[in-house]
Formats: sequence, C-alpha cells, structure tokens
Amino acid sequence: MAVNDLQLLAIPELANKHFFIPDYQRGYRWEKLQVFQLLDLWHYFKANEGNPKRSFYCLQPIVVKECDEETIRKNKLKDLSDVAPYLPGSKEEGPKNNIWYEVIDGQQRLTTIRILLEFYQEWNGEDINDYKIKYETRPELSEIFNKILLDRRKKSYCIDESFSYTNVDVEYVKNCVSLILEWFTNDAIIESQKSGKMASFLSKLYNSAEKNMSVQVIWYETKEDNDARDIFERLNNL
Repeated sequence: MAVNDLQLLAIPELANKHFFIPDYQRGYRWEKLQVFQLLDLWHYFKANEGNPKRSFYCLQPIVVKECDEETIRKNKLKDLSDVAPYLPGSKEEGPKNNIWYEVIDGQQRLTTIRILLEFYQEWNGEDINDYKIKYETRPELSEIFNKILLDRRKKSYCIDESFSYTNVDVEYVKNCVSLILEWFTNDAIIESQKSGKMASFLSKLYNSAEKNMSVQVIWYETKEDNDARDIFERLNNL
C-alpha cells in the first residue's frame, strides 16, 4: 500500500511547482476577514523574533494528489516532461517541479500567498521563483498574478490593461490586492508606520526553513487510489 507524504514546507519550497484547481472546488472567495487573519502573521513575527522555540508559523494543510493522465489531457495542462524534478542545489525530496498536483484542499491559501509573492517582488526589488496555478473552470485567472502592477511609491496598484477578463474570481483577487495595501498603509490597523516595514515582513514570509523566522505549510500528498473528488468530499464531511 502506498504511503502518503506528510511534511512541512517553507514557502520557497513551493516555488516552481504546478497546481491544478479542479472544478469541484469553489472559486477564490477570501474576503477581508480571511486576508487580515493571514496578515496577522505580523503579530507572530514581532512577538517571536529571536525565539528559537517558535521559529516558524505553521499554516493549515495543503492537500494534493498527483494529476492522472486523463486530467492532464482533458485540461490541456502543460507538458512538464522536459522539466527537471528539482532545482540544482535543492534537496531532492518532497514535491517535484515536473508534476501537476491536483489541489484537494488549500486553494484559497495558495492563491492568496501567490498574490503576496507579487508584493514581495515589488517591495523587495527581487525576482523570485513562484508557483503556477491552473484553474479548471476559470483558466484566465492563472494570468492575473503577473498582471498585478504595484506602485510602491504611491502605494497603489492596477491590473495591466492587457488582462481583460472579468468574472467574480477576478474581482475577489483584485479585492485581495486592495486589502493587502490597506492593511499596510492604514495606520488605524494594528499600528502606525507598518508600510515602512513591509519589505521585512514579506522577507520573513518568504524565508527558507533554515532562517530564524519563516512560514511553513503542512504538505499532505495523498497516494490513495481513490478519485480526488471522493477524497475532497470525505474531507469536507468530517
């Protein structure tokens, strides 16, 4: 019997991965409460800086299953056969770069963190490897992340005019970007002058597991023979 893979992964370890969001998942729906709860990592970082016993914050699980050939063919997912499973110099264990992972649970977190990675690249002035997300019922949403144009000086954003798709998921993504900016620029939220510390906050979010402060997710890759939809329904009926 196949053994399920359960491990902790820091955010950079999700880079270069390929995630597929199936049609049985609801769309992206995080609102102010959920976005602000994630950003409350601010309190954790501030309270535990330099504390070796609390060196990382653990997010809820990302539950995935390797996509089968039918799913890849049906959804015309990019052929990854020429992609190296691991980046040079990385540890050769855990999730691979040349596999499409069907997300059974965790797409809201993956989407929000993917948006935060765009903030990281702007506020820290550094290009980083990100992960790819393909949505079965709204494939155009995959393109929006690289179309988010942030203006650090004006603390504003817009969506590149070349991105012309409109649906409710797009509006929720736009709202998430707006909420992140509000959280960091509104002095009435948490404390004043947070915007000047945004780069530091994002760096901790993107730290590797070896750093003294990081964010990690519980990676749960199921090896069950059961259909992923059945596993999804079982998880949601617990």
